[in-house]
Amino acid sequence: MQAANKELAQEIAHRKGFERALSKAHEDLELRVEERTAELTVSEARYLDLYNNAPDMFISVDVATQRVTECNQTFLTVTGYDKVDVIDRHVYDLYHRDCLDAARRSFRLFLTTGKTQDFELLLLRADGNVVEVSMNVSAVRNADGQLLYSRAVLRDITAKKRAEARIKRQEVELAHVSRLSMMGEMATGLAHEINQPLAAIAAYAEGAAMRLRGGKFEPARLARVVDRISADAHRAGEVIRRLRQFVRKREPDRTKVELNELVKDVAQFVATDARQRQIKIRFHLEEDLPPLQADPIEIQQVILNLIRNGCDAMEETAPANRLLVISTRRGDEESVEVDVEDRGHGLSEDMEEQVFEAFFSSKGDGLGMGLAISRSIIESHGGRIWVTPNFEGGATFHFSLPAAEGVMIDEQ
Repeated sequence: MQAANKELAQEIAHRKGFERALSKAHEDLELRVEERTAELTVSEARYLDLYNNAPDMFISVDVATQRVTECNQTFLTVTGYDKVDVIDRHVYDLYHRDCLDAARRSFRLFLTTGKTQDFELLLLRADGNVVEVSMNVSAVRNADGQLLYSRAVLRDITAKKRAEARIKRQEVELAHVSRLSMMGEMATGLAHEINQPLAAIAAYAEGAAMRLRGGKFEPARLARVVDRISADAHRAGEVIRRLRQFVRKREPDRTKVELNELVKDVAQFVATDARQRQIKIRFHLEEDLPPLQADPIEIQQVILNLIRNGCDAMEETAPANRLLVISTRRGDEESVEVDVEDRGHGLSEDMEEQVFEAFFSSKGDGLGMGLAISRSIIESHGGRIWVTPNFEGGATFHFSLPAAEGVMIDEQ
């Protein structure tokens, strides 16, 4: 009996110990849950703080309905909307009508690839003004890889675009000054180009007047003289027109142009100057080149600058060896190329790397802006410019430009 009571007492004591341990474990578990909940609350608060006060704008969009499901405070601050005005709104309603095509393209790209990058759009503010933004979109998926929604990150690039526009205006101004400078240097040759037809007009007119005063009135011969006067007048007028067009201050205007025609027009500018320097110019112009979508004056400025640089490089070359070769041809893929080859002093390897940098010049009195401006023009047209040494001495400057959109170049 005593043994049974002792076993019962031990069992009771054991159960009480187990209950106390279980209670302690439960208390510890509740404490850990509370601590973890507090940690999660703090973590969530930090996340929400970062999300809402991030420098970039965030919006989440339901892919099926294309409606906004969430946005951060930065988005509301920049656009001036209240959150109730944004949630459940169709995402295309947030953009200006001028960029809706680009917005739709970005969404189609997202559906195809699961992301889009660096789409520049116009975000509408509540007051009707616009904010220029760069948009990146990525997919948010669950553990099984199922698409839940898309998240767009919008970055305000208004200040950046204004700075780019200001730089572009400065580049246009600098290019205009450069053209004026080149024309100033070529003034003597241009005056000769204009004086030649004017002198011919004066001579023909004086000769016709003498015949009329002498009574030697021959209608057929007089008509030929008048035709020559008219032709030379048009010739002088064309030189002046081309000069005025080249130096006038203007905004870039890209149209379809023929590369060979641009080269021929520039050749008229440099012909007299080249003769005075005893420089022979040869042309290898490939026929049937595709047209360019380009600003003709800017491309002519590049060609003229390369020709004049080539002529300057041959100042110390023997007159018999002064040769400048200007070539046009089809380039790689859908592009055309211009090469300007001289027989001058050439460039060292270091100079080949630096020659297109602003304020770098191999001439003692050069400003070092011509090739930097040329590179800016060519790159703004989607092309590239480079230089290579010639085996026989001198250097060849090349630039390539894409053919006009929709023009295919047949393989020869």
